[in-house]
Amino acid sequence: MKPAPSLLIPVLAGLLGGFLGGRQLVAPSLETPRVSPVARKAAASPSHRSARTDACASPHGHDLKSLLRWWLMEREPGGFDARAQLERMDVTALRSLMADLSASAAGSAGDYRMGYLLAAVAGELFRREGEKALRWADAPDPANGRQKILAAMITAAVTDDPALAKPWFDRYQLEFGKGGSSFIIGAAIRGATSRGAADLIKLKEIFGKHIETGMPDGPLPGDFDFHLFVTHFSSGEPGSRTTMHQWAAKDPEAAWAAAKEVAATDASHGGTYAGVIFTGKAVGGNEKAAIRWLMPKLDELPEESRREVLGSLFMDNWASRAVIADVLAEIPREEDRIIVVDGVLSPGGDVEVAVNALQALGSEDSQVRTLLQSVGHWGFNSLSGDTSRRFIHYYSSLMDELKLSPQAREKVISQFRPRSGSPADR
Repeated sequence: MKPAPSLLIPVLAGLLGGFLGGRQLVAPSLETPRVSPVARKAAASPSHRSARTDACASPHGHDLKSLLRWWLMEREPGGFDARAQLERMDVTALRSLMADLSASAAGSAGDYRMGYLLAAVAGELFRREGEKALRWADAPDPANGRQKILAAMITAAVTDDPALAKPWFDRYQLEFGKGGSSFIIGAAIRGATSRGAADLIKLKEIFGKHIETGMPDGPLPGDFDFHLFVTHFSSGEPGSRTTMHQWAAKDPEAAWAAAKEVAATDASHGGTYAGVIFTGKAVGGNEKAAIRWLMPKLDELPEESRREVLGSLFMDNWASRAVIADVLAEIPREEDRIIVVDGVLSPGGDVEVAVNALQALGSEDSQVRTLLQSVGHWGFNSLSGDTSRRFIHYYSSLMDELKLSPQAREKVISQFRPRSGSPADR
């Protein structure tokens, strides 16, 4: 939950009172900003400035406590636009403010609040000066807190211009290690996401192995190219599956066509993407309609992709597991139903959900076949003793709830017995 400004402002005022006293930052100059294409587009937006803020702001100067108050109140009704205040300051004042923020934040309880404003100041400075601002931050000691200031400037740069920022990111890691790198990468992903699929692809090309998960991140632009994204990103990344989910909720036929395209060259990922389409199509409690729509389409996929689709139906939609019996009733082939239920069984998972799914299969024979298939995924002979015992407890709990016959239980339990000399023996 976002802290209430009424509680934070006195805390921040107390933290900063001794450090700043009554110090005022210098008034804004009339210099012409050097604006990047991305920043120029944002600055041209009618909503970028606030008439309310311009009317309330003092034309004579800014102090850090006031900026922090404005920043905390920015999204409150009748609040202030802190970014507009930063626009009124000249480069010297922005640099001084970064020094004040980095020094004030060090070791204080207000660190994360200072960090938000520090990021905004860095963004405004980069908007005006581009790489010159990075060179200033990389000077031997441009101000107190060089690492914090440099990280903030690289974060601002990577948000708008990943190609320019990448060498600075590499040098930062060499000097300071990986601490803080995740925040820089996160900013890069959010910036690219806001511009669209093509920029996400470019970002992945620029940063390579550093970009592993979490793409995209943040709201998608209205003209987001879902097809371009889906055909360039792995369905194994949770962010990628969420994006396909959104597309399927809007246009399931187009999403299905793209999943088929991916499956033609990558059966596993194409199948997982196709499974997520069920989730998107089922939005609003439409699981039965979604599975009726999906089942005939499975014949259009390679067999491996078909199995991936069925096994991943509930991977990204836990809520739908409550109606898994209704979904299974719409699947005519027993083999397909077993694959679906196998997909929801997982040691450490929800036993009640698993039991409901297994009971929906109907016969004890189908239940045993599903359990054996699930147990077979884990390779019990290679598991450690503790892991093996946890897994055995999970499957035993399922069999207890199902009240399987002694003969059926023995079939499953026999798969738990390790071979002599296996890790499970130790």
